Amino acid sequence: MPKGPPPRNEAIDIAVKRKPVRLVDPETGALLPPAPLEDVLERVDRKTQHLELVELEPAPVVRIVNQKAAYGRTRERRVGKALGRKAEEKELQLTWSAAPGDIEVKLKKAHADLADGCRVTLVFAPKKGKWTDMSRTEQEEIVEGAVKQLEDVAKEWKPRQRQGYAMAAFLESLRGRKQVLDLEWAHEGKDGWDGLHLVESALRKGARVEAVFQLPSPPKKGASTLADPRAVDPAEVQDRFDKTIARLLELGSEFRPRDTHRSAVTVYLEGNRAT
Repeated sequence: MPKGPPPRNEAIDIAVKRKPVRLVDPETGALLPPAPLEDVLERVDRKTQHLELVELEPAPVVRIVNQKAAYGRTRERRVGKALGRKAEEKELQLTWSAAPGDIEVKLKKAHADLADGCRVTLVFAPKKGKWTDMSRTEQEEIVEGAVKQLEDVAKEWKPRQRQGYAMAAFLESLRGRKQVLDLEWAHEGKDGWDGLHLVESALRKGARVEAVFQLPSPPKKGASTLADPRAVDPAEVQDRFDKTIARLLELGSEFRPRDTHRSAVTVYLEGNRAT
């Protein structure tokens, strides 16, 4: 199979070079006899399903995918990963003789990582192959100054360590781990988007959240929503989106501009922290 997403529907015909395909029986999981792709596609409900290429060799194999179920499984994996994983740990190397500008660049990187919920270890050491005549007191003052610059986003979670002429400070974020959450339009229920409570929960804990609002399809031109009950008028989508963002901004703020696409809007939020 080539890299990237597997071919779907009519695109499968190009990948298999118009060979007959074998369908995985949706009920039993067994392989059905070879058949032309166009015949297999007749079994697919294009509104809720798509056909996907599973194997190319020795004979092409395809399966019918329920799009809502597949999206749900992907979303569950992403949400579970975002909620359950431990804080990522990063290490930044600095030298005792580094210029103030170089230190500032490194500390800006540390600040961004800590704001995203990472743990950061700052390691100060001499340049490789170089000697330092800096006293221990001077070294401790440099480390203390660096930690002080990051105190708005971090605290030290274990004592500093010294080994030879190197010294390390261990910082952890004052925020929870940044989460990336997919939110699907709620056709039923009180919440505007399914999973909105997860965003609210994270913001209440002071965490950062990349909330990806999946937008429903608008009605086709000249058609009413009765023709497609899952289509939603863009004015209704905009109204619900505005009210949802206003609700979330009571718990935090946006820390960078939104990314807007035809089918989704990503909003970057961070929860308010007690000072």
